[in-house]
Formats: sequence, structure tokens, C-alpha cells
Amino acid sequence: MEQGGRRRQATRAGKSARRSRTGSVPAPRARAKAPRGAPVVATCHCGAVRLHVRAAPRTVTRCNCSLCRRYGAQWAYYAASSVRVEAPPGGLERYSWRHRVRAYYRCRRCGCVTHYRYRRAWGRGTVAVNATQFEPEALAHTRVREFDGAASRRSRIARGGPFPRFAPRRRA
Repeated sequence: MEQGGRRRQATRAGKSARRSRTGSVPAPRARAKAPRGAPVVATCHCGAVRLHVRAAPRTVTRCNCSLCRRYGAQWAYYAASSVRVEAPPGGLERYSWRHRVRAYYRCRRCGCVTHYRYRRAWGRGTVAVNATQFEPEALAHTRVREFDGAASRRSRIARGGPFPRFAPRRRA
């Protein structure tokens, strides 16, 4: 009877108290792991540029900075040694802006942004692959991480600091 009383008290508090016959609360179920291990290929729209990676990403990052928002990209980060880029000679075009921290690559034929590399020494070991170039099946079990790049420190400095660029008009 005491066990039943505990159960009723827990349900009254808004919590479900399912107990096994031994009286212990069962452990939460483990999350299903994404299938990993098979190599995955990311391709641009026309198929001229192909990026071979060792496995599908576990997590991709969706950023809302001015560049990523316009590209519509979700980035999967890999060690540079685990990414192989296949492109025809002269098939890639490189773009860097402002402080030239990253070099963005796109297909010269169809214009799809495929990946970026860091240009500074501290990030040279990383390649960010545009995960939207993978087949949808490869991203079925992938978690999406939101990154607020528009509110990042460097982005605020580029817009003129924490204050608005133009002062609001005063009404007379």
C-alpha cells in the first residue's frame, strides 16, 4: 500500500512514476546511434566537384551569418586528412572576404558552394563540407546545431559595434 501511495503522490505532482516489480524506476532508453562507417560523397549540382569523406557527419552546423545565410549551407567539419576533393582542372573557384580567414570554394560550372578551408595556421587542419551537398539519406540521423553567427562578436564589430549604425530620428 505504501508503494501505491508513492505512485499516486508522484502522479499528482505531474510526474509519471512507472515502477517495475522491484520498485525501481527504469533507466531512460538510449538514443539510436546513426549508422556510421561507410564513406559518403558530396557533389555539386552538375557533378563536376565531388568531396569524399570517411563517414556521414554526426552533427552539422547551421549558421545565420551574412555569408552562410546567403549560401543556405549547413557545415560538417572534418579533419583535412579525411576529405578528398575531386574536381576537373580549373573546376573550383575560391572566394575570401574581409579578413580572409576562410577560403570558400564553389564549382565553376554550376556555382554550388562545396566547402571551405581556414587560411590561418590555427585552422588549417579543418575542412568544412557543405552538408546540403550530401544525399538526404546520409543525413537522416544527423543532429543540426544552430549557431548565431549574426550576433557573434566579429559580426557586431563589422556592423559598427553594439550600437546601431544610424541613430534613430528624434521627433520634433
